[in-house]
Amino acid sequence: MKKILVFIVFTALVSCSESNDEINQMQSKLNGSWENTGYYDDVVNPENPELENYYPIPNGIAITYSTTTYSSTYLNNIYENGSFSVTNDSILRHNNVVIGKITLLNETDLIVIYPTELGGVTYTKI
Repeated sequence: MKKILVFIVFTALVSCSESNDEINQMQSKLNGSWENTGYYDDVVNPENPELENYYPIPNGIAITYSTTTYSSTYLNNIYENGSFSVTNDSILRHNNVVIGKITLLNETDLIVIYPTELGGVTYTKI
C-alpha cells in the first residue's frame, strides 16, 4: 500500500495560559473531529509500518479533540471523554492511559498503532 505523508507547517497559538505551554505541535494537529474508519490486525514493524490485513469499519467511533480534552460518540451516543496528550515521541494518551503511537497524522488521516499488540486503527477527519 502506497502512503503519502503530508507535512504541514503549523503556526503555534500564543497563549498566556500555563496549560497551553506544554501542548506540542502534534497534539495541536489533532484538534477537530475524527471518525474511526478501519483497523489493522497485523503490523510488521511499528516504527515503519507495513500495514496489512486492513478492515474497514462503517459507522465507527467519532472522536473530537480540543486542545487538551476529547469526547467520543458511537452511533450518536456518548462513549467516552476526558483529557488527552501527545508526547514528543508521538505517544497518544487518553486520561493518562497509553492508547498507542501515532504513525501518521496529516490534515485528513490519522493512524495509531497499538504499543503492546500487533495492530492499529485508522481515523479520517470529518
